[in-house]
Amino acid sequence: MFIPPVSAPPRGIKFSDALFTEPESFPSPLAASLSSFIRQEGLYAILTDDPGQRPRPFRLLYIGESENVWGRAAVSHECHDSWRQAAGTLGRLYRAFHAMPGSTQRQRQLLESAIMAAYNPACNQKLSFGFAGLLGGVGGLGGR
Repeated sequence: MFIPPVSAPPRGIKFSDALFTEPESFPSPLAASLSSFIRQEGLYAILTDDPGQRPRPFRLLYIGESENVWGRAAVSHECHDSWRQAAGTLGRLYRAFHAMPGSTQRQRQLLESAIMAAYNPACNQKLSFGFAGLLGGVGGLGGR
């Protein structure tokens, strides 16, 4: 009798239906040196420790989209201070990525806004893709 091999569950963390990479400590010296070489479209998530969260002990602080997620999820980001403050004095920061090769900014903003609406991250100010735009109305893109 043939028994198919059991595959391990995918590593990473999910927000809505989007699978992100396994959270990595942030900032990390190696990642900082690689960020100038790796360009990838997609979403990036900034997380902190939260033992009360299930199934993974992380809380989403910020979700963003970019043509270069590695370069954007960096200490030079304009929200880095608010991420640090939201994590608290003992909280660590992590980042995770969801690659969307060949995606348009509108496609990324749509997923980014859906995740913002579902998780309400503390450091995001407003949806980048307005619900009027989702319904075909005027003013679909808002500033961040």
